[in-house]
Amino acid sequence: TAPQSFAVIRMLDDTKLTLRPDTTIAIGEFNLDEGKEEGCVNLIKGGLRTVTGLIGERRPAAFTVDTPVASIGIRGTDFVTRICEGELCQLDQNKYIEESLGAVDDPAFAQELNEELPEGVYSHCVTGAIVMSQCAGQAEDFKIGQCRRAQTADCYEVNLNAGQAGYIGQN
Repeated sequence: TAPQSFAVIRMLDDTKLTLRPDTTIAIGEFNLDEGKEEGCVNLIKGGLRTVTGLIGERRPAAFTVDTPVASIGIRGTDFVTRICEGELCQLDQNKYIEESLGAVDDPAFAQELNEELPEGVYSHCVTGAIVMSQCAGQAEDFKIGQCRRAQTADCYEVNLNAGQAGYIGQN
């Protein structure tokens, strides 16, 4: 998307992707065959809101959003994800945090974010649940248009339920 535009993409299974301004994605895989349902979107730059469709209903764990920093496993949900890097992190931090994470309930975390917004992936789970994972060597592993399926044992995970927000840093 261009710097001042949005795009809404409706996939064949009724998954809806709303792309924020200045966002780049690639569709990795999309299979609606019964028993083989699978969907994967690569978020390369920017942010998006995803409302999962039939794949998320039939096989919730079979839909993922991959970023260079982390993979997000969907559990039949509506969620918002943004990559914060470079100049994007230097913009109005409070506005970025609110748009990316919603209300931050943890005062210590909110204060830490106000002092310095670290680069990474920020997500807010609106309904359902998501699992954000970051594994050793993940950034080198990221290939546009491909989906990560195997995870090493050396992974850090953040589990988010409806109404929760979280962050995974670049390191």
